[in-house]
Order: sequence, then C-alpha cells, then structure tokens
Amino acid sequence: MDSLWLVGSYTDTGDRIRRIKCDEGKPACLKCTSTGRKCDGYQPGPKSTKRGSPLRSETVSPAQSLTILPSQNPLEIQALQFFQLYTKFQISGYFESELWNCYVLRLGLVEPSVFHATTALGSLHRWHISGNTPSSREAKAFALQQYNKAISCLIRPEKPLSRLGTLVTCYMFSGLDALYGNYRSAFQHAASGISLLSRKFPVDMEAQQAMISDCGMPSEEKTIEDQLVYHFSRLDILASTFDSTWVCRTIDQNLVQIRRFPLRNLEEANMLLGALTSRIMRFKRLEIECLEDTTKAAGMLPPMRDELQREVEDFSSVFEELLQASRKLNPQQVSCSKVLKVQLYVGRIMIFFPEGTAETYYDEFLPLFESIVSEASHLVSLEPLGHFSNDMGFLPALYLTGVKCRDSIIRNQALALLKSTNRKEGVWESWKLANIVERLIAIEEAGRHGMDLAESARVSDISVCVGDDEDDHALVNCTRRKWDGNEVEQIEERIDW
Repeated sequence: MDSLWLVGSYTDTGDRIRRIKCDEGKPACLKCTSTGRKCDGYQPGPKSTKRGSPLRSETVSPAQSLTILPSQNPLEIQALQFFQLYTKFQISGYFESELWNCYVLRLGLVEPSVFHATTALGSLHRWHISGNTPSSREAKAFALQQYNKAISCLIRPEKPLSRLGTLVTCYMFSGLDALYGNYRSAFQHAASGISLLSRKFPVDMEAQQAMISDCGMPSEEKTIEDQLVYHFSRLDILASTFDSTWVCRTIDQNLVQIRRFPLRNLEEANMLLGALTSRIMRFKRLEIECLEDTTKAAGMLPPMRDELQREVEDFSSVFEELLQASRKLNPQQVSCSKVLKVQLYVGRIMIFFPEGTAETYYDEFLPLFESIVSEASHLVSLEPLGHFSNDMGFLPALYLTGVKCRDSIIRNQALALLKSTNRKEGVWESWKLANIVERLIAIEEAGRHGMDLAESARVSDISVCVGDDEDDHALVNCTRRKWDGNEVEQIEERIDW
C-alpha cells in the first residue's frame, strides 16, 4: 500500500520510540515526549528545576547580538548576520518562535557548540539561497567547518555542557543535515533530541548558575526547554511523513483529544492539529500493517477510524469558528491560517481513505485537492527565494495532490507550484518532489482515454527511495492493475536529478 505522504524509505532509523507520561498541559500536551534511538554523541548537561516565566516578545537587535562575540572572524560575523536577518525567521516555519527570535543568539555567546552550529546554519542557508556561485561555495565550505567545530565542542567540551545548549545544537544539526540533503543523519539528530528531552538528570547547580548569570535567562530556562519540546515534536511529525519506518510518538495520542471548545488563537490550533496529525499517521501505519499481516487484529481499526474522523470533523468546526471570529488577520496570520487549512485537508484525505480501496476512490476528494492547490498558490506567491524551514508546511500536500489527484488540470497545477518554488521543509525538497511527481503523472497519463483515468491506468503502492545528497537519483517502484483487475504490473523507474 502507499503511505500517501511518504517519499523516503529507510530501515536504519533505530529503535522504536517509547511513550512516557503526559504532563496534562492544556489544550494540547507538549511534554508527551518519547525516547528514540540511542543518543550518540550528545552528553546530558544540567537541567533546571525552576519553572520559567513567559518568554518576552521583544527580539534581539543586531547591536545586542553581534557586538559581543566569541571571536571577530569576518566569516563568522557574516554567517551570524545572515542567521539573524533570514534563517531565524524561517527555521520554525510559518509560526513565529521566540526561542529563535530572542534566545539562540544569546545562548551562543556562552555555549560554543551553539555558536558554531548557528554560524554553520546561517552560512549553509546562504549557500542554499545563492546557488552555485564562488561566494556561495565558500559559504558551504565554511558551514562544514563550523559544523565540525560544533561536533567537537559536544564530544570534547572545555566546560560542562548545559542541557539547553546541547538540545539547541542537536536541533540545528537536524536542520543542517536536512539542508545538506543528509536525510538519515537529520532523522538521527531528531531522534537523539527526543531521547535527550525525555531523560531526567541531576542538576549541576554551579554550571546552571554560571549559564544563568552569563546568558541572562534566570527563569526562562524551563520555558525554553518546553519550546524545544514543541520544535522536536514537529520534527517527529515531519519525519513520519517522509520515512515509512518512522513511528510518530512525541505526543501521547490517547491523552490529547479534540473537543468542541473555542480555539483561542492560531497557535493553539496549530498545536491541536499537530497532535491530530500525529495520531492519524500512527493509525495509517497500523492500517497498512493489518493489510500486510493478516494475523493482526484488523477489527480494532473501524472504531479507531471512526473516532479520528469525528475528531477531524470537530477540529474543522472549531477552526472555522476561530477564523470567523477573527475579523481582521495580519498577513502573517493569513499565511498561518492557510497552511493549517492545507494540512487539515491532507489529514482529512488520509483518514477518510481506507487503505486497500481502489485508486478511483481518490476522485471523491477532488474539492479538497482543488483547495490545497488554491491555498498553496497564495503561500508560494509570498515565498522568498530559497526558503528553508525545519517544520512542515505545504510540500507534502502538493506531493499528495500531484500523485493522487487524477484531474489533469489540478495535478499539473500542483506540479507547477512545486517547480516554481525553491523550498525545503526539513527533508522535503520542492524540486526533487517535482521530478518524482512529473514522472508518475507521465506514467499514468499515457494510459488515459478521454476525460476519465481508468483504474487500470492508475499506479498504487508507490515507494520512492531517495538517497542522501551525494546520490544523483531516486528509485520509484509502484504497481498497476491490468484490465482484468487480477494481474498486477510492477513498475520501476530511475529518476536522475
């Protein structure tokens, strides 16, 4: 069976992640983190037991963040300036993050691993935007140098590592490897961060007080860690949509329920939709496993599907009420609302499409596919060149539309949007998706007769194996049933980049 959103397929993502106790936060729990594969290379630092005050809303000015640096290397300063002007506003996706706006640069003043990871990410992002020019190649080489320095600071630290510094560095490593195209490493860093967040360590009071006095974050430390839990939970969902072997367990799926209460803001809607998406992804994995292994208890699927369908309907209602109550949204809020709509449409398609059903069943979702293209068109029109975020946006939705919508106009509109944007969402990369979608469309359209695309012309069981950046191709495997409905044609395609 297709896994719908998934492009990559890897088998080396490590041990399955275990669930831990929810912290019962409302409206959605962010402390339901889990352990992943063993954390290789990340050493635990001190952990604060103080509850933080709310994060301040003001951002750090260039004078505040760039006048006092561990060094005055011009390349480092240039990379930090690029990070501050561009990267920190894109890395968390459509929803602003005060963690990146306010605290990461300050933390880099006292945490060498954070400093070098920040300069590496800023420099690599500059390379991603600039293309293959001499200055951008220099930026890429400098980014690798800084990346290696950050790793060295974690492996051989000159002073005890702080927990926050290690977690922030780990998160930025996942972004660095996503930008490099090293998907396996990006997933490993995500799993390591989730594992580290789930552990409890004794507090080193001396190191904790040193960080507090140096960095000026006496009560926000716990709040910042909570924000990191949120960002790693988003990485967890992103990985589950890409890697067919990844199981999304950051949020306890049984404790976060969608209830018909008014949503207070778009941020709350984003939290709840993330929890719901995580549950849907787990259900789809189970559904596919039951089809492939008849010994599994498939009888539990209908009530689970019914419950998730009700929760999708409930969320749709309260989300629409929120939008109706929001009389005037600013441009940023409009973009946030549109990306939430796109993700909700995809969640609805996934939970209302039973695995094992004929491909023609996707025709029932034509209005949703059309809405995905419409909302994504608005988002693409506002895109800066070379956009990079380490969060899920609209790329998986456009991929799904291009592959599963058989209306020629709509699927080709989705393809055109993928071609027109130079965008990365973690490991999802627009131009690679465009190549895959274009080839799959060509395979199916060759069998079209008239307006309708017969079941015998449609491909299913799509598996796309995308290697790391040094690989110059992808391997696409899919099946297609012939006219009698019994004989299955196996299709294998190599797509060169």
